Amino acid sequence: MKKTLQKLQWARAELIALAIGAALYILYRGLIGLCPNWAKAHIAAPLMGALGAISDKLPWGITQWVIVAFFVAALGLAVWYVAKIITRRGQRAGYACRLGAAAVAIVLLVYCGYCYLWGLNYYDKDFAAREGLTRQPTSATTLYNACVYFANLCNQTACDMPQKQDILQQAEQIWQQNSTMFDTLLPDRHTVKGLPASALLSKIGYSGFYFPFTGEANVNTHMPATDLPCTALHELAHKSGVAAEDEANFVAIVLCLNSQNSAFVYSGALTGYTYLINQLYQTDYELWQKAAVINDRVYSDLMEQVDYWQEQQSPAEEVADQVYEGFLQSFSQSEGLNTYSLVVDLLLCNPEYWQQTN
Repeated sequence: MKKTLQKLQWARAELIALAIGAALYILYRGLIGLCPNWAKAHIAAPLMGALGAISDKLPWGITQWVIVAFFVAALGLAVWYVAKIITRRGQRAGYACRLGAAAVAIVLLVYCGYCYLWGLNYYDKDFAAREGLTRQPTSATTLYNACVYFANLCNQTACDMPQKQDILQQAEQIWQQNSTMFDTLLPDRHTVKGLPASALLSKIGYSGFYFPFTGEANVNTHMPATDLPCTALHELAHKSGVAAEDEANFVAIVLCLNSQNSAFVYSGALTGYTYLINQLYQTDYELWQKAAVINDRVYSDLMEQVDYWQEQQSPAEEVADQVYEGFLQSFSQSEGLNTYSLVVDLLLCNPEYWQQTN
């Protein structure tokens, strides 16, 4: 009995971490089941605001360094445990158990951290409902007309893109000015940062991401510049608490089209056209053939995007897609990665947000 107590004392740190993680997880499940709106307003939102306020004051991004530090620390801890298992012959089983407990505790604590800092946003009243946006079935003709509209807008606004760092600065200004179009967005959460390891981000097929542990909106600056304006505003929408990918897409496209900035209008038009024309292809092939009325300049820019992402394809992207698919579905996003494309419904049912820009 005494030896058992001594072994448990050696593992007290791991057991405490496990207990804390389990308690946080049980509390999280209770919050999303009983009072998700309260939890977002009083837990996720204040934490997001506090972390964002701190990271926004830094002139450089810290996301990738936090990620690197975490994996270095986790690797160092694993090496320490393995060394103990090898050298402490009489205590190998105990250290192996401690290694397993530590691994479970770390995964559980990181998962709970993500849930409290970001996951609660998925269970609040969604952005579309808060803003009174509608979703309802539309006809193929309506989809076709929207495709033609966006195609013409692309043709009219095609332009050379600014330097990528300038795009990020302009995105911050546009967010501050135009996010007031929506009552529930936060104009003060306007800082977006390029990720130094953007080339690696491309290899897993990511154009950007919001990192809740630092409160930073990060974008891939290695991808074609025409992708960047809309992506920057998409990530800022996440930073403002818009969880669903289709709603973040809608915000980004609308703010781009209403920006009075030619590069952003063009990027928003390209993004909207891409989603719409892909949907029309699946819905009515004959109408799709008629709607493909973009000029050579626009076609060239779209092919640059397509060629870039095809060149970046790798086994790592397939794994990342599968992981993120499951991740979204675990947070009640039943459509998984297809959620991005659901922006088509929002665009077709709420044309008053973008038609006046023509």
